[in-house]
Amino acid sequence: MADGLAVSLPLAPDWDAAWLELHIEELSEDLETGESVGDEYRENVRHASRKAHLAEHEQWGRLEGLDRVSSGAELWARCADFFPNLQFLDRVQADLENLDPKWFKGARQLLRQLQATAARWDPVTSPTGPHWEAPNIRGEHENARKDRIWKDNGKDECFQLHGNLNRGAGWIYFRLVHEEKAIRIAHIGRHL
Repeated sequence: MADGLAVSLPLAPDWDAAWLELHIEELSEDLETGESVGDEYRENVRHASRKAHLAEHEQWGRLEGLDRVSSGAELWARCADFFPNLQFLDRVQADLENLDPKWFKGARQLLRQLQATAARWDPVTSPTGPHWEAPNIRGEHENARKDRIWKDNGKDECFQLHGNLNRGAGWIYFRLVHEEKAIRIAHIGRHL
């Protein structure tokens, strides 16, 4: 009942807040007796009465619809909405559109974690890399790096960082782009 975003007009100081505490009175029916039962409780809810309040809820708003996305093609179409700190090589569109359905939820979850990582990462204070939100992010072995090269803006780049989708069944290969405070993704799918 209170999982969304409440919106109001800023007509009084009480409404000038990014969160509101609601006093909720709920009436339901006791399944055994059929009698009406009242319940009262308080709950904090997201709220906006001014544009400034939306910044508090931006990350939540971006990811709110992500769990409803059910295909790689739909995920590709909404990448900019869900993952503003991730960049994708053009070739990733085919990877997502042809992604094995058994890997889809893992890909969606790992992309969510990479987005959270990139959003918090400060390349100045953490020049060697971010604190990973996803488990098991690691660099490729030296002898395999030669097979992790993709064209990126006309230049051969090594996308040697990777995370797995479902217990090693699928992979996302990416690299850090320090100057843009971003993670750039080159491959989503089968282990290479």
